[in-house]
Amino acid sequence: MTKYFVLILALAATSVFAVPGKFITGTVNVNKKLNVRVKPGKQYFVVAKLKRGDIVKIFRKVDDWYEIAAPADSSVWVAGYLISNSRTRRALNLRAGPSEDYHAYRTEPAGIELAIIGRKGHGGWFKVKPPVDLKAWVNSRFVDVGTYELKRLQGFYNKRKLILIDDKTGNFAGFLKSDKYVKPAFILPFIRGTASETTLRGQIVPLKSGAVYVTHALIKINRQGSVKPVAYLHCKRASLNIWQDRLVTVAGTQKLVRGWKLPVVEVKTIIPEVTKIKNTKK
Repeated sequence: MTKYFVLILALAATSVFAVPGKFITGTVNVNKKLNVRVKPGKQYFVVAKLKRGDIVKIFRKVDDWYEIAAPADSSVWVAGYLISNSRTRRALNLRAGPSEDYHAYRTEPAGIELAIIGRKGHGGWFKVKPPVDLKAWVNSRFVDVGTYELKRLQGFYNKRKLILIDDKTGNFAGFLKSDKYVKPAFILPFIRGTASETTLRGQIVPLKSGAVYVTHALIKINRQGSVKPVAYLHCKRASLNIWQDRLVTVAGTQKLVRGWKLPVVEVKTIIPEVTKIKNTKK
């Protein structure tokens, strides 16, 4: 397991919680087959292949590589002992093959449901259906895109802030300005004396995939449809995904974090309301 990974948060409140992220489409232009890799580089494992004329969703460009939506037939594996009733027991890596020798796409938090489609060994490794938001990489030389569209996409991505999270502790570990690894100098800087019991009402929404410590946020949506973030959420006992798209009352311990505008709430109880709220996903 790699020690660190990056959680992407947008600067504007409406972008932080808007889903899905921006993308453009490209057309595969290759004579034979285009290798889809788990990471951007020829040294990383091939997880799928694309043919000439295939359309791909592109989320960003890093050097000579495009980050794309992982094809539906991508090879994705997880360690069997970390799965219980098709749910992740704790944070685990989605890997390109049935061994720790294979590179990881990303780290999946605890409580996530995965669709098992195959097995290798007696309870050893499970092949799973790629999550809908899983990303992979292809060489940009073999995908045709509009230059103007690509520049707009890169401009959108560059406005985001990169927050480094320690995937063993789930702690905030600093800010990054690029995708290059930077060793963090500190962990989650809670402000002493700010802990207090709180009760908040709103809608629970997930943050970007890969988040471990603060996996969700609580927001309020007014009649005009604008989003107001209220707090980041952390829950040790269970996944918060089951409360998505529901109006709830959250109770727990609220703490302030140095440098963060929103507090972090350690969730103790969640009380759902009968009234359903409109799903903001489009």
